[in-house]
Amino acid sequence: MHLGLEATAACRPVKTGIARYAHNLMAALVAEGREQGIRYTAFASLSRRWKKGWQFDPIDGLHWRWYAGMSPILRDAPKLIHGLEMRVPRVPGAARVATVHDLFGLLPGNLLPEKACKRNAVRYSAMAKNCDQIIANSECTAADFLRFFDYPADRVHVVPLAVDASFQPRSQEEHADVQQRLGLEGPYLLYVGDLTPRKNLLRLLQAFAASQASRDHTLVIAGARSDGADELSAAIEACPSRDSVRVLGWTPDEDLRLLYSGAAALLFPSLYEGFGLPILEAFASGTPALGGDAGAVPGIAGGHATLVDPKDVDSIIAGIDKVLNTPTEQVEAARKYAAGFTWKRCAQETMAVYRQALRI
Repeated sequence: MHLGLEATAACRPVKTGIARYAHNLMAALVAEGREQGIRYTAFASLSRRWKKGWQFDPIDGLHWRWYAGMSPILRDAPKLIHGLEMRVPRVPGAARVATVHDLFGLLPGNLLPEKACKRNAVRYSAMAKNCDQIIANSECTAADFLRFFDYPADRVHVVPLAVDASFQPRSQEEHADVQQRLGLEGPYLLYVGDLTPRKNLLRLLQAFAASQASRDHTLVIAGARSDGADELSAAIEACPSRDSVRVLGWTPDEDLRLLYSGAAALLFPSLYEGFGLPILEAFASGTPALGGDAGAVPGIAGGHATLVDPKDVDSIIAGIDKVLNTPTEQVEAARKYAAGFTWKRCAQETMAVYRQALRI
């Protein structure tokens, strides 16, 4: 059986969030499909190759094809097409599945540009109208989708994301190596994610500066520049603890894994997440995590994180002090909890949705 994956997201040169989901899920699907006689083709938008120079990363056993616009894919057409982000191409006779990662752009006060909100609304509406099954990455995202769109609830399936097995506790020697290479001295607190307003970095910066931790910890910010980067830079310059703040920019996984493991804690007081993967990556690395008590994070954290009101700086300050005193047994329980989120499981649950879409 031939199945298709709309995987333009995986062609991004910087692999964060959805791009990592797309790449890791495809690799797991191909591995699972080999014994079942399933072959996969990944389709990517030619416009991204022309305009931005995006390229796909080879995955053993996966065939790639570029396509133009949303026109039908006719040659060797798959029986099902799964949109891993927001695109689900028209393939005559094929079942259609889409993954919804979050609906932040539809929420009041979402801090996104109006143009992006309208574009996202159109794409979400098309999913609701045209797709046979919907995959949501969390219970929160599933509930949001059903709140905004008239879609059968029994055709919305929650399939959680996963943590790569390479995120695990590391040795002191490995920690020392990455800190030396990156010029980090002493204990540090870590933030991982894009530098966007939704991630609540301005309040995090205020809270860190006012916390006891700022006296002997560095705040390390690892994430790609985005629409909030300039405002954050200005806030750091004006911050009384600016000498204790380091912005690394986008950080490759080989360094990120070591940074997670070596951190005193992850600080992730996001205003809204459709999933919140950094929380689980910290858990898997043996690092306690602070998260915003909003969106999907409380559900994904499973009671193992220190939760704060992301709109209340005082709550974040108290949370920083609390997370640094997380008991060792709680850290270990969180690590075991995160171990249950695997790409193999994600692929198997995704394939179960395919069977429902294909009615087999």
